[in-house]
Amino acid sequence: MKVYYHIARLFCVFIFCASLFHSYAQQSSHFYLGSDEFANRHIYSLIHHSDKLLYVGTNDGLLVYKNGAFETIKPAPGQIGNSIFSLVGNSKGVLHCANLSGQLFKVIDGRLVYLDQLPPEFLGSGVMFTFDANDILIVVSDGIVKRQDDQWQRIYNPSTQFQFQVNPFDRSNILTSDSSNAQIICLQNGAFGPEVMLPTEFIGFSSSFFSGRLNGDLISMNNQGTIYKHEDKQIEYLKGLNVREYIQVDDNQIWALDQTRGLQLISMKNKELNLGALLFESEFISSISRSNNGTIFLGTFNHGIVVIPNIDSDVTFIENRYLASICATSSAIVALDNSGSIYAISDNELTLYKEKASYERGNVMSFPGVNFGIDPNQKSLIYDFQLGKIKTLIGVLKDGVQIDETTAILATSKGLFRKGEGANQLNWIDCFNGFNDFNGWSRLSPKSYRARAVTFDTKNHDLYYSTQKELRQLNAKGQLDVIKIDGEDIACNDLIYKNGFVWCATQKYGILKIKNGKIVKKISIDHGLGNAYVFKIEFYDAKLFISHRSGFQIYNESNHRWKSIGTAEGVKNGSVRSFTFHNSKLYVLSRGKLISLPLDQLEKKPDYVLHIPLVKLGSFELKEGRESSYSYGQNHLIVKFDFRGIEFESEARIQYRLIGLSDKWKEMVSTTSEVEFNALAAGEYELQIRTKYRSVITESQCYPFNVTPPFWQTIGFYMLIVFFTIVVLVVFFRFRLKRSRIEQKRALDRQKMQTDLFESELKALRSQMNPHFIFNSLNSIQALVLKEDTESSYDYITLFAKLVRNTLNYSNREFIPIESELEFLEVYLSLEKLRFGDSFNYEIVFDGDKNIDVPSLLVQPFIENALVHGLMHRKGLKELSIRFELTDLLTCTIIDNGIGREKSREIQKRRNGDHESFALSAIEQRMNLLNKQLGDQVGSYKIEDLYKDTVATGTKVKIVIPFIPHY
Repeated sequence: MKVYYHIARLFCVFIFCASLFHSYAQQSSHFYLGSDEFANRHIYSLIHHSDKLLYVGTNDGLLVYKNGAFETIKPAPGQIGNSIFSLVGNSKGVLHCANLSGQLFKVIDGRLVYLDQLPPEFLGSGVMFTFDANDILIVVSDGIVKRQDDQWQRIYNPSTQFQFQVNPFDRSNILTSDSSNAQIICLQNGAFGPEVMLPTEFIGFSSSFFSGRLNGDLISMNNQGTIYKHEDKQIEYLKGLNVREYIQVDDNQIWALDQTRGLQLISMKNKELNLGALLFESEFISSISRSNNGTIFLGTFNHGIVVIPNIDSDVTFIENRYLASICATSSAIVALDNSGSIYAISDNELTLYKEKASYERGNVMSFPGVNFGIDPNQKSLIYDFQLGKIKTLIGVLKDGVQIDETTAILATSKGLFRKGEGANQLNWIDCFNGFNDFNGWSRLSPKSYRARAVTFDTKNHDLYYSTQKELRQLNAKGQLDVIKIDGEDIACNDLIYKNGFVWCATQKYGILKIKNGKIVKKISIDHGLGNAYVFKIEFYDAKLFISHRSGFQIYNESNHRWKSIGTAEGVKNGSVRSFTFHNSKLYVLSRGKLISLPLDQLEKKPDYVLHIPLVKLGSFELKEGRESSYSYGQNHLIVKFDFRGIEFESEARIQYRLIGLSDKWKEMVSTTSEVEFNALAAGEYELQIRTKYRSVITESQCYPFNVTPPFWQTIGFYMLIVFFTIVVLVVFFRFRLKRSRIEQKRALDRQKMQTDLFESELKALRSQMNPHFIFNSLNSIQALVLKEDTESSYDYITLFAKLVRNTLNYSNREFIPIESELEFLEVYLSLEKLRFGDSFNYEIVFDGDKNIDVPSLLVQPFIENALVHGLMHRKGLKELSIRFELTDLLTCTIIDNGIGREKSREIQKRRNGDHESFALSAIEQRMNLLNKQLGDQVGSYKIEDLYKDTVATGTKVKIVIPFIPHY
């Protein structure tokens, strides 16, 4: 039973490997163009024309590739059907094509134009045509016909029906095969050249054949791969060919298009024929074209166009498998896929080396001479491994460095590990105890941490390694330092040691060059690096190879020159995470596929052109280098672009600036079709346009022009405006001056009248107040005389005389000094003191600067009301307080302890008196006049009754007095 079990197991492994090899494929690096546009179209013919445009003839019309997309060319009037065949250009660059009805067309200014109709007697089941060296149109349909001077002429009529195999590659010697006569028809200058006969034994293999020249040697081949070499007169057999059509694209490339799927390349080297592998075996290849720089374009049915930028590149991929890591050994490239299986790739053959060898799917590496003890057949090979049931003993393998012939140090997700006995100066700890087959393993620290990269300075014996966030240096003395840049930690992806320096690929700062733990050089975007986030670096042939997020570059430090690898070389930009070298080839991992490129032809020479079909200013078209002036109405600028270079467009950029508007260059992708400038101001401009591809910038295309200012911006218009303005201003100001004088005279008259009115009203008011006061004073004198108080009467008359004199003097003045006002109030209250005797006390207090003038006799009526209506009827001690306070306002507060206004009104009512009403109305009227005169509402007063437990205890008056400060 065990024997059957093992047999069954071996059979399953065999079936697995067989299926794996069946899914393995190798072909040239490529990308697809127009997959969506041609999803339901069959491509019959295509040509990368001399104008660097790609034209495609399909069952649904003629298309051209422009600005990143395919545009359909409108059918010609009278065109029968939409199918287009036989795209070919003459020596003048005019593109021609045909349809199965024998209609011939040419493409003029992006339009399909009818040329001629092949006469019915020459029309067969198919139509193919080309031009000879003299631009004579040669048509192969029912025989061979030429069109010269608008006349059709049959130049060859076969004796029997056969399928023509025409090779128009060399137009000076067009080769057409005639199997019925066992000869090659050579067309030279529209006529037959010397006949080339073929042996009958070769003709016996097939009813049709194809002839061409490889490196100058004439060969003929049939559809099954039987080849006759004319120079050697030998027949050879290329096995496995089942050819539908042969197409020659250059001196040493003849492509064999398979009957069903794919195509193969036939070339010759050292007189030996070489048959390439079957490429694109999942595609029906219908047509082929080659550009001047070697790019191959393959037409398909329903899948668009396959673009092969570099035919010498090879792509190795395994269906449903993703290659994650590669390394080079002495004999092969070793690859690790996403299932953990390891493959060996050598001489274009792929072999499953070990199934599911890696358990964490990290990296695979090889260090010659180091015995890792995990694979007896490949002792120098290291990958994630397990011991017994212990998985990922060293963790996920990230990086490694060989420090001597038998020692390597590995950076893993669990720290730094050493295999061997080198670098003994560092403090290594033995590990894997108990596993006899894995002796010689040690680790740098018992603590696990994620190490990302490692290298070793063999001169100073310093160990450099990086963690997730730090770059560290461990010197020979065991001292650990963290290397920083501008005080910040360095996130490092890769480390290498070369020529006494440590090179560090960072995530933020580009590439750092380090010596003795110090950063001595920085290679960044400013120095030509395409992106500051660098994945991997490696030296080869004294050049630094760099993969980063934006692409792949090669840096020559000796001359500071850069080369780049990208779409034009067959590698998708920014897709390379890992790479290595083997047998003069560069191997890169790009999106799970392995691409090999010959090291001697890495960078493809740029071959593109920026065509500017239109630069239009308003309704005028500008010409390059020709300066012209245009009116202000022509200030809308439109620029159209047509970048022609399919394999270069992903990296190329269009740069432009409009000097006169801005000196700063603006950049846009190469597939941009147009840019506009709206409403340009008057001035001188120069439009400059250039292209940038990688580090190469082309010379600018310049379009100088001048937009003249409109009439309203000319000097004559400005002078007219100035003159008109001056006239208007003179008339206006003369009118305003005359009117102002009249208004000023009226205002002065009104002001004088109003002033006189105010003064007369104030004087009248004061004249109303003075008799009232005099009347009260005389009553007081009369009372003293009746009391026969002679001495007091005399004193009273003296003070009264002074008071009357001051009253008469002040009543004629609007404002008097505050000191005069205080003196007047003091005399007045002294008189009242004589009348009331000891039963009356008063105080006058002033707080503030006395350098002010106040309205004359404004306060006296309020004091008089307090005496007459408040204090006179009070029994006992009569008190009166007068306080002046000057801040921003001048306030006067008068407080008496009289009987209050309510009782006073009752007494007045019994006596039918109107003194209070007269005084208050006079005061209010005077306040209004003062406010009008001063131009501001500053004068006011407020009367407040004072109570204690609902009993009137006096009256409080607060007056805001207008004043004029002394200056």
